[in-house]
Amino acid sequence: MKNIVKYLISLICIMVPSLYFGYLGKPAEMGIALIAGSIAATFLNLEKFQSFKGGGFEAQLKETKEIVEKALVTIEGLKEVITPLMFNTLHSITYMGRLSAGGPIKNKDAIRDKCENIISMLSIEDPDIEKLISQYNMYTRWDAYYEIERAMAYKVEDKKKYEEVRKQFQNNENRYKTNIYPTKQEIYSIFEKNGFKINQLEDIVQQTINNYFYRLENNKSIYELPDD
Repeated sequence: MKNIVKYLISLICIMVPSLYFGYLGKPAEMGIALIAGSIAATFLNLEKFQSFKGGGFEAQLKETKEIVEKALVTIEGLKEVITPLMFNTLHSITYMGRLSAGGPIKNKDAIRDKCENIISMLSIEDPDIEKLISQYNMYTRWDAYYEIERAMAYKVEDKKKYEEVRKQFQNNENRYKTNIYPTKQEIYSIFEKNGFKINQLEDIVQQTINNYFYRLENNKSIYELPDD
C-alpha cells in the first residue's frame, strides 16, 4: 500500500504540471514542469532507484549525494571567508565618516542592505555582525537628528539664536547611546522655545526634520544635506 501511494504521488508530480502547461499551449513550460516533476519523483523514491531518466533529465543519485555533500562543505568554507569581510565592511560604514566626509548615506545604506542579503542567503550567524548592523542603524538615526541642527547653520542669520538651538540639540543624554530617539514634539519644542515658528522654518530645515522621521520608520534617507 505504501509503495502504491508513493507511485501515485510520483505520477502526479510528473503529469499534472506538464498537462496543465500543455493545456495552456506552453510547450517550454510543459517541458520544465516535466523535468521538475521527475526530480520530485526521484527524491520520493530514493531508496528504490540508483539512477533515473525523465523528460531529458538524467540523475545519478549516488553522485548527486556526493555533490550535495561537497556543496555543503563549500558553503561552510565560503561562510568562513565571507564573515570577516562582512564584519570589516559593516565596521567601516558604521564608524568611518558617517556624515558628508564619508560620502552619501544612501550608498552606505545600500552596502548595509547588500551585506544583510548575503548574511541571510548564507545563513551566517555572528553576534558581532548583528551588533554592527544594529549600531549602524542607531548611529544613522542619530546622524539624521544631528542634520536638523546642522541645517540651521545654513540659513539662520542670528548666530545667537542658532547657538541656543545647537546647544539644546546637542544636550541629549541618549544621543548615540540608545534607541530612544527625540519625538517630533520634542524637536518642535526646541525651535518654539527659541522664537522659531514651525510653519515658517526654512525648507532645508523642514526637509531634514522629515528625513529624520522617515529614517526612524524606514531605516533609510529621503534627503541629505549638501557637502560642506
